[in-house]
Amino acid sequence: MRINRIGLSCVWGALIAISLACPAMAQNDDGTPPRIVSIDWLIARGPWERGLPPSIDFFTDFFPDDTDPDGIAEERDWLIAVIVARDPDFVDENGEPADEEVFFAQNTFWIARVPYLSPEPGPNIYDTGQCTPAEGNGYGADTPGFTDVTLTGLFHIPEWVGENQAKKRGLIAYDVEWLVEFCISNERCTLTGADDFIVVCAFESIYARSSPNLDPPSSTPFADAGGDVTVASGSTVTLDASRTFDADNIGFDPLDPNVFNSDDITYTWEFVSGPERIDPVYPDLVGTPFFAEVTLTMVGQYVYRVTVDDNVSGLPNSDIVTITVVDELPPNLAPTARITGPAGKVVTGAIVTLDGSASSDPESDELTYRWVQVDELGGDIPPDVIRREFQPLSGLGAPVSTWQAIKAGTYYFNLLVNDGENLAAARFSVEVIDAATGGAVVRDDTASTATPGDSAGNSGGTENSAAPLIPSCGSSLAPLAITPAVLLLMRGRRR
Repeated sequence: MRINRIGLSCVWGALIAISLACPAMAQNDDGTPPRIVSIDWLIARGPWERGLPPSIDFFTDFFPDDTDPDGIAEERDWLIAVIVARDPDFVDENGEPADEEVFFAQNTFWIARVPYLSPEPGPNIYDTGQCTPAEGNGYGADTPGFTDVTLTGLFHIPEWVGENQAKKRGLIAYDVEWLVEFCISNERCTLTGADDFIVVCAFESIYARSSPNLDPPSSTPFADAGGDVTVASGSTVTLDASRTFDADNIGFDPLDPNVFNSDDITYTWEFVSGPERIDPVYPDLVGTPFFAEVTLTMVGQYVYRVTVDDNVSGLPNSDIVTITVVDELPPNLAPTARITGPAGKVVTGAIVTLDGSASSDPESDELTYRWVQVDELGGDIPPDVIRREFQPLSGLGAPVSTWQAIKAGTYYFNLLVNDGENLAAARFSVEVIDAATGGAVVRDDTASTATPGDSAGNSGGTENSAAPLIPSCGSSLAPLAITPAVLLLMRGRRR
């Protein structure tokens, strides 16, 4: 009988054999294979250092249970599985001890929980899946004339990084689950899959959670209440602490629940001072707890404070923001779009950089950028034509974009900048020539500039007087013609 094993990575385990169980009375030999009668567990609560297990005096009874906190192990705990196997062939038909042997093996499989992510422990510190005894005869009955043999498996719960996402949601009480397979047979080789002997297997689950004793000290978060703002009377202002920094959450998206070991930060907004007391309200305390809102009607200055706490370090941190309320805001002035790019012709295959970072806004409003390739009249160009002739590479929504000239011709580009209320545009053209005719790329210090409603092209630029990047046929042969004469002179000097 071939054993069908679960195709997951083994994570830990070791095997020892001891005689602990009470033996069963002798029975007549009936030719039946061995079977597993019972599996009991002992635990030594850690955290123990890696290495040798603690003394047996530190072990107590343990009952694995995924719903009982006392039935869930922790990182670095040691476990002993006590397996009682029974083989009627330990005695012959006359009830006398027989020369029957039992071999034993165990495997441990990490269980992945879908759809929620769970930590996967690192490499095993013990070998599993091996027959024991590794050499010589197998195990016999604990007591001659009886049919029971007691075997044990020793396990060390490893450490891991992360936290089970189902546990974070309160759906389960553990981080990691293993399925442990115990197998016995009368032949050593059958435990690795031979077909001529019967193998009997039993399965047990082990559950473990992270140990708080092994977690590093949590750093204090740093609150960020955002920048001071000026608004018109009657405005609803969003108080934004989303830029709060916690070193333990580096690399984690605060809006993504599928993260490992990130601090759960609480945000508390409160009124500090102002012409009238307006307490913040939270639009979505669960989804975006760092946002709060206030509607302010009375002219004057308001101060609000946010206090952040990771509920681990015990050291909350605070920051304030000032909101100035005026009767009416002055009109918002439009930004100016400005493009800097190649002044002269470029050759096919060249990478062209168009730079709009010189664009500006009179009130220093934050700008957004959008690059668009257009035709000579400013109309749209089909995407397949863009792919064939002048392909965008990067930065279509950034101040600087890069493009690759694929086909000779003249190409036109629009830059649209937006300050949140007003839009400005600038146009730039690039002339591409075939690489075989030569050409050079220079940067134009005189940029294309446009304000709202205007459309600007290149301001020109001087033709580059440098030698062509790809020389013409005649000029490329001249160095080759003089090379032999130079070599002869060099040889003469060496002599």
